[in-house]
Amino acid sequence: MLREITIRRIALIEELTIEWRGGFQVITGETGAGKSIVIGALSFLLGEPTGRDILQTGAARGGVQAVFDVARLPGVRAALAERDLTIDDNLLTLSREVFSNGRTVCRAAGEPLPLAAFRRITAMLVDLHGQHAHQVLLDPRSHLAFLDDFGDEAHKADLERLRLLCRAWREAKRDLDQLLTDAQERARRLDMLRFQLAELTDADLVPGEEQSLEEERSRARHAEKIHAALARADALLSGGGRSGGAISPLKQACALLGGIVSYDPRAAALVERLESLGYELDDAAAELSRLAEDDPLDPKQADRVESRLDLLHCLMRKYGATSREMIEYRDRVSGELEETLDTDTRAERLREALAQREREYLALATRVSGTRRTLSQSFALRMTAELAQLGMERARFEVGFEDSEDAGYHEDGIDHAQFRISANAGEPLKPLSGVASGGELSRLMLAIKSIAADHSGVPVVIFDEIDTGISGRMAQAVAEKMAAIARHCQVICVTHLPQIAAMADGAYRVEKFTDIVDGGERTRSTLTRLDEAERVAELARMLGGADPESETSRRYARTLIRDAQSLKRVERPARRLSDAV
Repeated sequence: MLREITIRRIALIEELTIEWRGGFQVITGETGAGKSIVIGALSFLLGEPTGRDILQTGAARGGVQAVFDVARLPGVRAALAERDLTIDDNLLTLSREVFSNGRTVCRAAGEPLPLAAFRRITAMLVDLHGQHAHQVLLDPRSHLAFLDDFGDEAHKADLERLRLLCRAWREAKRDLDQLLTDAQERARRLDMLRFQLAELTDADLVPGEEQSLEEERSRARHAEKIHAALARADALLSGGGRSGGAISPLKQACALLGGIVSYDPRAAALVERLESLGYELDDAAAELSRLAEDDPLDPKQADRVESRLDLLHCLMRKYGATSREMIEYRDRVSGELEETLDTDTRAERLREALAQREREYLALATRVSGTRRTLSQSFALRMTAELAQLGMERARFEVGFEDSEDAGYHEDGIDHAQFRISANAGEPLKPLSGVASGGELSRLMLAIKSIAADHSGVPVVIFDEIDTGISGRMAQAVAEKMAAIARHCQVICVTHLPQIAAMADGAYRVEKFTDIVDGGERTRSTLTRLDEAERVAELARMLGGADPESETSRRYARTLIRDAQSLKRVERPARRLSDAV
């Protein structure tokens, strides 16, 4: 149940903390006092879309925080455990803030949560029925969901699996359609892949080839300069095959020093170093002579090098910066070409996968459809009984099934359900949109909520002026029904009807006042819990009359409260869906 709510800087509410009690609680107040602000704040907390307009004028941030007792809600505790969130004393604190830039932040147990995960938790805690929520009954597309809500866990598990199968079928169909409808694009792609593969294959690429070709071209372009430098270096080092050069004096120096080693041992080390240097010079001279004697690059070979480099550079502009990258691209093209050419095989595989998805989907959808038809009978009986308790004693209700106009598959199955009603004896059953008034729609929705209360597991149900369009005896019937729902969960109802306010276990009043802020007037709204005397005064105001503050009005209000409480003490056994079968 909802234990406490705190609202800060939301619309006309500066800061407000309210403790809530169990059972049936009502919120009353003059028109325009701000009852919708309280419900709007609750709606914001539950994760409904909102904007910065919900903020109090001039505020940088605002928010709503609530404390829930989740002791009997294993689903909520499991959802918290999935996110490693822990709570103390089975009390869960949820909060949502909004900033002036429109950004919102959700927290559960003090930790930030994505909005989707946050809403998953709030959906297990509160069912909020807004002022115009009953209008959804006019849309037949919503009826199937209402019916499914009354299924057992096995039915709901089948529905979840049906959604997954439908998504898998759509994915398989999308893949097949894309493969078959892109024939022209595929043909163009094949032509391009074949051309690219042929061009790269004919090039007979070798990794790193461009580097050796660049070196060879450089030698060809500077052959004369290279040959002259090599010849001159050979002459300096070895005399170019003649006497002279650097090597001969070195050898002579070694011989002279070797002749004095026996007289001066210091010369031995020098001789060793010069001999080692002589060996190195001999090797270098031999290599230099070979390079100097090589023939210049053949002009035809030079042309072939230039031509090869031109080809490689042309391919590099299209396929990669190096020969290695072009080889990798060629391999990818080859793989894609093979895969694209295998379209028929791929199409057959996709057809088989699609057919398998269809068989699985239709088998489960057929089973779900049968379950719905069985469920619809007990649901219709229960709805008829609930409507009778809401003053529609002659009403008949049924769930009709029609073939869907759309031949495709849907996540909720192959059924198209529509609620039909006959509100008066002798009238045929017709769709709600054609026969139900606003007051009847309100009672239809209340009947649905009444049935849901004893099995949905949602501990808090909030009604925002569900009494629109009803009065008199019907108002009393609605009041009794809300009190009955409150046996299974905490009910909070915004109402303007004294019959409903009198039936409640506790009452809160919304008031609007004006105070002075920074030298100017500012309007505020507040919500307070009423004690017994205040509740009598508020009910007297709601009853109206010439003088709502008179003792006569108050005596009538006390009588109305006393009679309502006496009626609640005469408890009738709660009906469950199985009772109506």
